[in-house]
Order: sequence, then structure tokens, then C-alpha cells
Amino acid sequence: MARSKTTRPTPTPSAQPRRYPVTGLFRRLGAWLLDALLAGALLLLAGVLGYGLAWLLQLIGLVKTGESSLGDWLSHQTLYSVYLGLVLCGYYLWFWCRTGQTPGMKPWHLRLQRPDGQRLGLAQGLIRLFTAAFGLGNLLAPFDHQRRAFQDIWAESEMVVENGSEAKPAA
Repeated sequence: MARSKTTRPTPTPSAQPRRYPVTGLFRRLGAWLLDALLAGALLLLAGVLGYGLAWLLQLIGLVKTGESSLGDWLSHQTLYSVYLGLVLCGYYLWFWCRTGQTPGMKPWHLRLQRPDGQRLGLAQGLIRLFTAAFGLGNLLAPFDHQRRAFQDIWAESEMVVENGSEAKPAA
């Protein structure tokens, strides 16, 4: 009994993901600077809200403070630092996984995506976040033949120029 040979339809050019050019170092650093300013403002707001909530809890008597030891103060500061760190991580993960663009990336027409053109998943976003080294991973981009940063290599992602003067689809 002979098996029938099934043929797969060849994908049409419109079915393949559109390729955008990968961005260089200066656009990355420009977006990093804008995001640093926005993230700083967000941390300031989160800090004020955190201290306001602590003051309110103390005022209504749910938290009692008095003569505290250095260990108590350090544990509170550690908890507060973790809270601010989670706010900062949440800022980047939210935008990377939802739209592929942080507000700092939009003016530079940058988008973060997987090589197949899809948005990053949460696991990829976390890998990218923890390997970025506060933006220092971008310094590898000029030396990589695909112009990827250290965090892009580890997270299997790419930062592309979405439209504008450089946004001609790559061949």
C-alpha cells in the first residue's frame, strides 16, 4: 500500500513576518535615557505612595512604631527597596510584553519583538530584564554582527526600527 504524498502549501510573501531593520547603539541609548527619566518619575510616585500608605497605617494604628533597633530599620528598608524594584521591573515587563514598546522607545520608533515578529512572553521579558545590567548590555550591539545587545541574545529577541527613515523592510 503506497502512501499518498501530501504537499504543503508554500507560504505566500504576505504570510511571512515583515522584517524590519535592527537598531543600532545610539537609538537604543536614546530610548534608554527617556525610559530612565520616566522610570525615575514612576519610582518617585511609587515612593510617595509607599510612604503615604505607611504613614496612614501608622496613623490608624495598624502599624506601631516606637524605639526600634537597627535590624528593624534595615528590614523595613529592604522591604521598601524590594517594593521599588518590583515597580521598576513591572514597568518594563508590562510594556515589553503588552505592546513591545516602552514610552521611551516610541519616539525613536523602536519595538522589541521575537525574531518571528511576535511579542515577547513573560519568560523572555524576565530573561531580558535580568541580563540587561541596567542598560550596559546595549554596549555589545555595535560588536555583534546582527546588532543585538547582550540581553537580546539571551532572551532570543530583537529591537527593530518600526517606521521612519530607516524603516525599509530588510530583504
